[in-house]
Amino acid sequence: MIRQFWAKRARLACAGAISLTGLLSLGSGAGAQNSGVNYTSVAPNQEQEWLGTGRDIPNGLPFQISVDGVPIDGSLGTAEDDQRTVDVAFDRMDIQVTFDGLRLDKAANLQANKAGAEVGEEVVFTPYWNYGAFVRRAEIRVFASDVSTDGRPLAVLPLKGGRSVGWTVPERATGDMQYLLRLYNSRNRIDETVPQRLKLFSRDHDQSENEHIQNAGYGQNALAKSNIPVSGGTVTVFGDSVPLGTSVYVLGLPVPVDNGRKFVTEQLLPAGAHNVTVAVLDENARGLEFQRNLYIPDQDFFYVALGDLTVGK
Repeated sequence: MIRQFWAKRARLACAGAISLTGLLSLGSGAGAQNSGVNYTSVAPNQEQEWLGTGRDIPNGLPFQISVDGVPIDGSLGTAEDDQRTVDVAFDRMDIQVTFDGLRLDKAANLQANKAGAEVGEEVVFTPYWNYGAFVRRAEIRVFASDVSTDGRPLAVLPLKGGRSVGWTVPERATGDMQYLLRLYNSRNRIDETVPQRLKLFSRDHDQSENEHIQNAGYGQNALAKSNIPVSGGTVTVFGDSVPLGTSVYVLGLPVPVDNGRKFVTEQLLPAGAHNVTVAVLDENARGLEFQRNLYIPDQDFFYVALGDLTVGK
């Protein structure tokens, strides 16, 4: 009798907990019950999921049970389930996505793949900037080393995103050169990096010490002029144990992976809803791609409390 009594009490407790979950869902989603979907309110300054999936709640009940984003009743699940599934996949791949609404540190840099080149030799420039959402176009400007960078450049190389671009040293180059990265926003405000020197070698010069440089400027800030305003927050994506033979792309841009198979990248994003994509692909562009939905608030706050205590005897 006692065992049957506690079994009944346990069943009642579970039923009460499930009913309470359903009531909480209804309470928090008051006023947002379109298409039979209950939307839970989220406090500001937290990652939020995009709402309005349009998927029906199974069995017409205002609650659903899922484990790591997979509904146990075989239904399609909700937006929260989708994001939980992505989070579990990130955890298994040692990838994390974080957001900081109180940090807006712009960074931009430009790196040539070697210290110098001969006439007719190709130089590859690799740009970096972490506020692409605020940049309308970008270009590399090459000058002679003895002229002002406010004057007419020797060459202007348009850029697409954070992709590298090659440039062949022309015949008209007669001495060392300098190069910089210039960024424009939609109002033609300009950011520029510090000019860097590119040596011009003669054809009979020994370039044995002119070793190739790879990703030395990634993540570094070399801004000399900063006139483009930014707002929103900083999204950081970092990971570990990236499989050999694969490359990492975040928001469609390549991210360097170090010798320890680790990577980290930051991007400044404006307020609003964003879809952060993380892809781990092989040389044939096959692999895994994850999408993490984030909502960045337009305002963020922190509070400081001060106290004064006097102790006497």
